[in-house]
Amino acid sequence: MAEGARRLGIKTIWNCEIDDFARKLLKKEYPNAKQYKDVFLEIPEKRPNIISITSECQDISIGNPNAKGVFGERSKTIFGCIDICEALKPDFIIFENSDQITRKGFEFVLCRLSEIGYDAEWQMLPLTSFKLQQRRPRLYVIASNNKIGLQRGGKKEIFSQSILQKQFNRISPGWRDRRSIPEPRTLRSVNGFENYKNRIKAIGNMVHPRAAEYLFQCIVQYIK
Repeated sequence: MAEGARRLGIKTIWNCEIDDFARKLLKKEYPNAKQYKDVFLEIPEKRPNIISITSECQDISIGNPNAKGVFGERSKTIFGCIDICEALKPDFIIFENSDQITRKGFEFVLCRLSEIGYDAEWQMLPLTSFKLQQRRPRLYVIASNNKIGLQRGGKKEIFSQSILQKQFNRISPGWRDRRSIPEPRTLRSVNGFENYKNRIKAIGNMVHPRAAEYLFQCIVQYIK
């Protein structure tokens, strides 16, 4: 998510990540950002204008037949993140997760956001909306502080279809579907990837920078 902000010149002042390997990567990319480790135990000191949050999706994903939803041990991080937002009261909150969350407790997330004073909008978008080759939809949420809405005469609709149409009009990186991906389609150590497991450890279902950039662009346009 931070890469999408960086593309627009939006500075990351802190991040919170419990995984040590991911923390090292974040420190390398954002050396001046203060790091926190546990959303349930630490409240960052500085109030940012925008906080981007998410949670693990193991208790939300369709790939887990025993998923317990947003209150499961492997997905409840979202509520710790919202507690941080309640304490710091940013102007905007960005949230991303699996589309399955709409069947696994999304209403409780919306209720909690409303309780702390935020009005939420959301879109379900596949990465093909950003001219990337993945059709699986993801849920994207932008929540604005109620005070922001009042200051702007109750204006809503932060999401902007025009940004999608204008900014993401090129196929990237040039192939249109999986069948046209150049060989090799599977990367192994024989392809020159040293320490392969370590290199892929932090990938997961990350937010693609183009999707993150779109979310931040919507906020910037809304403010303007």
